[in-house]
Amino acid sequence: MRSKLKRQIGLAVGATCLTLLLIEALVRLCYMTSGTPLHIPFGAHEKSYLATWAEDYQQRSQTDDPSLVYGMGQYDRRLGWTPKPNLSKVVLENRPPVSTNAKGLRTLREIPYPKPAGKRRLVAIGDSYTFGMDGEDQEIWPVLLEESLDQWEVVNLGVFAYGIDQQLIMLQDEGLKYSPDIVVVGFYEDDAARAMLAFRDFAKPRFQVVNDRLVLTNVPVPSPEEILSQYQHRDPPSYAWHWLQQRLRRRGASGQMSSAEYWSERSALSRAILRQMQQEVSNCGAKMLVVFIPEDIYRESKKLVLRDELATWSTELGYAFLDLQPILETFAKQEMRSPLSGHFNPLGNVIATQAIRKKLTELDWVNPPTAAAVASLEEHRERAMSGALTGVRDLYSQARMLQTQGHQAQAESLYREMLRLDPESPNGHFGLSNALTERGQHEEAADHLREALRIVPTWPQAHGNLGAVLAEKGDTQEAVTHLREALRLSPDYLRAHINLASVLAREGQYQDAISHLLQALQLDPDSPAVHYDLGCSLERLGQYEEAFVHFQEVLRLKPVDALAHNKMGRHLTTRGNTEDAIVHFREAIRLDPGFAEAMNNLARIHAAHPRAGFRNPSEAVRLAEQACELTARKNSACLGTLAAAYAESGRFDESVSTVKIAIELAQSVGHRPLVSILRTQLALYQQRRPYRDVLLPPGS
Repeated sequence: MRSKLKRQIGLAVGATCLTLLLIEALVRLCYMTSGTPLHIPFGAHEKSYLATWAEDYQQRSQTDDPSLVYGMGQYDRRLGWTPKPNLSKVVLENRPPVSTNAKGLRTLREIPYPKPAGKRRLVAIGDSYTFGMDGEDQEIWPVLLEESLDQWEVVNLGVFAYGIDQQLIMLQDEGLKYSPDIVVVGFYEDDAARAMLAFRDFAKPRFQVVNDRLVLTNVPVPSPEEILSQYQHRDPPSYAWHWLQQRLRRRGASGQMSSAEYWSERSALSRAILRQMQQEVSNCGAKMLVVFIPEDIYRESKKLVLRDELATWSTELGYAFLDLQPILETFAKQEMRSPLSGHFNPLGNVIATQAIRKKLTELDWVNPPTAAAVASLEEHRERAMSGALTGVRDLYSQARMLQTQGHQAQAESLYREMLRLDPESPNGHFGLSNALTERGQHEEAADHLREALRIVPTWPQAHGNLGAVLAEKGDTQEAVTHLREALRLSPDYLRAHINLASVLAREGQYQDAISHLLQALQLDPDSPAVHYDLGCSLERLGQYEEAFVHFQEVLRLKPVDALAHNKMGRHLTTRGNTEDAIVHFREAIRLDPGFAEAMNNLARIHAAHPRAGFRNPSEAVRLAEQACELTARKNSACLGTLAAAYAESGRFDESVSTVKIAIELAQSVGHRPLVSILRTQLALYQQRRPYRDVLLPPGS
């Protein structure tokens, strides 16, 4: 007996070891054949950025020039990196050619520190949007702004991948030497997060806020050689364990970046840096304009925490503020052209220039533009508008813009062209899947999402979208798997919480659905959709009072929500408040004239309410007949209401024949409670007596 047990244990241990070895071999093979990097940078996890950089830098140093950041940076002991000087039409990563002067500034001329006689100066600081990535030397906004301002010189001190902290140091070390009259800060949405790290694209300085004062750390910034001398690259002893660790750390970092502590620290740091900037600028007799540059003008959520903070701080700290989000968004809607292609494209640079010039003029910091300046900028705009969409970035930005405007067919065409140019474009597969989903082509959409995940396995949005598409196809189990993976990768992924809750509710797992909806509500307390779904799930559990509160909240947030008005009508009816219920049903029908359920609910009150004052036979028949027509006379509840309306009108023969059809339909789908009610009605109609009832309980 004992020997048999030992043999079984030995077999179990052997099978486990063999399984682990097989998993290890498969993961190693995947890393070797797919080109997937060992390290993936994420969130606020500095070590992941360092490991990713070191792996890439060491590989490039063997075959190529191991330059820093975009291949155009050189080491700087105070800033981390600066652009290489004397670049001449250098093309990197399929971007437009870039030129710099002897100081590494993005300009075709040398600019001495002393201000020319009769000229005023504007210094622009920022990141790659100000430097002018994805723009030709003569079409970036600092150059166009100089052309637009009479007797002004613009000095472009923008540097790719800079955080707002590095921008402050650039202003202190270089910007003030140019004796600026105006400083324009191009504050890209991600610049605040970069300031929270001492290593991201490369090692960099890091400010700390101590007793409400800025304290600079990590300076001098270690050089690439110093970093590599301390960093020992070793292949992990277990690739499978390494893969799992990467995913767990990514989830932890995502949770950290969504925490209240992180946001509070980031906010305090950004505010302190801007306060220091404003003091430095004011002390030299200049004025400061902060321009908010959004990360994505096509996002679903319009909540921009940083943008709102910048606007608030402008009053407190004394700088002027310009928000480019609505300006870029309005242009895209009106002109049907995207102003972005990764960064500002030629059109985006023109729009940004026009907005900044207009703001400076309104502030009375500059004179109104001359007619020649206006005409010159308009020429730039017309030339940009007539330009062909050729590169993958151009196609992607234009396709996304078209999708937001509802032009799915045109967007689909551009995504297919993207994939023709680059079959391995994850954005191309992802965008095309969205267009296909809108057309109901779920099978092909799922195929493209799987391709996107093959290329980028840790893409939360791709997992989330694939889960949603699979749910539409009825592949519930696989849908849940991908939605849970999306949330594992990104715990604060609002849409994944909502979609997973929807799938779980359809499966009758209402308690789990409620759990995810409550998490969604924490992420977006003012979402009418989340409140509505939560109310529906609570109804299913018989928690009517709690459900009623959420439907009330929907109508507070979105008074034109027909579905919520219908739900409120049902709840008020069962509470005995028929007068208000009728108001809500009528409003639901007004908002959605084809809303059969609301018509049926109102018709039922007019046909069968116990109080004669609420009964209206002719109106009941009209509404019930319309509801039956809208449901192709295949809805047993609507037919039951029509039978009640006929009976109230004295048309008992029609009520009998109609309710018999309703019973057959209810039986065919196994709706036993409704069958019982309909049989009660039939017995009454056969006795030529009308039916008296209120609505069924909400959610039934």
